[in-house]
Amino acid sequence: MASIKKLYNYSNQKQIWRIIPDLKNRVLIEERDLQQKQVYFQCIDLITGKFLIKDLQFEEKFWIGVEEICEYIVLFHKYSKPDMPGHKSIIAYDLISQKILWENDHYSFFQVLNDLVYCFSQSFEKRKYFAVDLFTGKLKYELEDESTEIIELKNKTSAEENISRYSFPSVFDVKLNPDPLIEEYFSEFRESNLISGRIEFVHKDDLLFFSFHEIEDGEFLNNKFRVVDFSTKKIIFEQTLISHTQLLVTDSFFLIDNLLFLLEGKTQFSVWKIF
Repeated sequence: MASIKKLYNYSNQKQIWRIIPDLKNRVLIEERDLQQKQVYFQCIDLITGKFLIKDLQFEEKFWIGVEEICEYIVLFHKYSKPDMPGHKSIIAYDLISQKILWENDHYSFFQVLNDLVYCFSQSFEKRKYFAVDLFTGKLKYELEDESTEIIELKNKTSAEENISRYSFPSVFDVKLNPDPLIEEYFSEFRESNLISGRIEFVHKDDLLFFSFHEIEDGEFLNNKFRVVDFSTKKIIFEQTLISHTQLLVTDSFFLIDNLLFLLEGKTQFSVWKIF
């Protein structure tokens, strides 16, 4: 039977905005202070939770975010306007030297592949595409908007290898779920428990991971997480993530390979290893 062991807790007393693991066993964490308009970036070791970079900030203190992590370089972006979603500029930051390698305020990020950053500049009539070196930011060549290379890039995800390591939860829906055994299990689970809202689950290697909201005293909710050995229907792990709340919490867990991330409120998470 599988077992689960905690590796570490993470809490930096700031609101977690994004958790972005890379392919080199690092995790980049974006944290935001919405009142003070400050954004901080942390980098920790995926296995140990040890800080590699703490409270990284740039000249722009809030309107900045992450586009992609490639090798040991994080590509950051600024925003076209405050409170607007459009991205502009590229900042390439080296996680090893902890220095900015290059910046470009004329281009916006489009894609990264094979050590090239594909970017564009937007004119009134059309976009112009460019390929620049990932490590230096030097221009390699220009591309036409409808060129074969650009069309292929539009249909390709630069993080495909990284994404394949993830298991994100799906929402259980009787009409959409293709597995009759899972449908039967969750239907019986709802009938025998006071549950509010949706059940989110991952079925992987004969283990069923799922989160749900248990009703307490008729008005409060406990956001709980459970792992079941689906071959025996035995519970092998259970944890309350948030207790005594009136809010339905979604996306409270995900997996990377055999590591389980549990999000416990807005400012902390824990990482567990599945054996």
